[in-house]
Amino acid sequence: KQKTAYEIMPSLVGSEMCIRDSSSPIYVTGEDRDFPMINWECLEFTPYKIESVGYRTVDQHVLDSFPDLEEWVFQHVLDYVIGAMGVDPDLHWPEITCSWINKYKKGQASVPHHHANSMYSGNIFLQGDTGNLVFEKPKHMVVEPTLSQQNLYNSTSFTLPPIKSVLCMFPSDLMHHTLPNESESDRITLSINVMVRGQPRWIEDNANV
Repeated sequence: KQKTAYEIMPSLVGSEMCIRDSSSPIYVTGEDRDFPMINWECLEFTPYKIESVGYRTVDQHVLDSFPDLEEWVFQHVLDYVIGAMGVDPDLHWPEITCSWINKYKKGQASVPHHHANSMYSGNIFLQGDTGNLVFEKPKHMVVEPTLSQQNLYNSTSFTLPPIKSVLCMFPSDLMHHTLPNESESDRITLSINVMVRGQPRWIEDNANV
């Protein structure tokens, strides 16, 4: 059975494994031997507007076609939103609003971007072992002293190598991109966007949190 590693900011310390990435909560799972594989080759792809970025599925709700994978993904969505982020399940519930598959041929990569109209986003590696996923520091320091060593607290980026069945989740406004696919084989990933539904309390009710 896989073990889940939370890779989160200092204020959320308390899980089995914690590292900090630019003060943004990033959740990363371990490799899962029981990962429900899917046949993406039957899906229709269309190129992104920028040719070097690659291709995406025309269907923006691909998980609807793969219920076993959808259930696997949603369990991790719950772990991240309810578990790591501490969203109250009595007041809110997460909803996967869209899901699509990306395909990168040799030399293709995604440009720096964030996900609009979404609260949290996720990425699952399906195929390929090149083209790291890179998260960028969301803010720039006004004063940057010289560092004696680089570590997880002062790093300006966090890089995640592609490993089949590994899923990561992150706030949708966190800037990220991928490095070019250096392999002759296509690099395949599945992306999701998540919204949190429900009725939040008034800000004053959370004053002592």
